[in-house]
Amino acid sequence: GGQVRLTVSCEDAEAARLARMLPSSNSRDYGRSFADIFREVEYDFYKIDPGLFAPAEVWVSNVATGRSWRAGALDMALLRSLWLSE
Repeated sequence: GGQVRLTVSCEDAEAARLARMLPSSNSRDYGRSFADIFREVEYDFYKIDPGLFAPAEVWVSNVATGRSWRAGALDMALLRSLWLSE
């Protein structure tokens, strides 16, 4: 459920791609209970998709051009359903 704001100096296309790639919603395990995921990987933490630990929402601002991109979102309803159902 975290948010990250990054500043970069690069081509706009690279900054936009970074913003699209970073959110945890890109993880194959997004939206699933951590307990279920952990059990599925036989309790081997290193088998969990690292993308699951990425921030929920990212802002990438390009200081070279002044443009910014936002991707992902905080999903409090999902967090509540996962935290309160276990």
